Amino acid sequence: MTMTALSLWQPWASLIAVGVKTIETRTAPAPADLIGQRVAIHASTTRARDHVFTWLERSYPDAYRRVIHDGDRAALPCGAVLATARLRETRPSDFDDWDATLSPVEGLWAWVLDELEVLPSPLPFAGESGLFEVPWPLQPRGL
Repeated sequence: MTMTALSLWQPWASLIAVGVKTIETRTAPAPADLIGQRVAIHASTTRARDHVFTWLERSYPDAYRRVIHDGDRAALPCGAVLATARLRETRPSDFDDWDATLSPVEGLWAWVLDELEVLPSPLPFAGESGLFEVPWPLQPRGL
């Protein structure tokens, strides 16, 4: 059995895993066959640039503190599956989505997530960009 994984840079993956970010924005709608399905939330091996963390800390200090502990950005898990969520819907995004995406949204697609289930601990898994399949239940796969 497999599950589709959605790979995100940090801190976005962790913000989903703590329930702060409930909408992921993408340049295209989600595939129709994923609507209503569970997806694995994968933290890629890439982190956002420093200015993104600075912006997040200034604009959403509570969200920042939920994922960045003691100012240690390097402690965010990378190359791991953090949680699963149901992809409830995909639709054109608008500025009403701002606080659920924690990023500018005009002209993008909102991938609305709900029914979050956080894994007890991050499961290391060498993923791919965007969407990819993972065996489920997940067994760690080295980087």
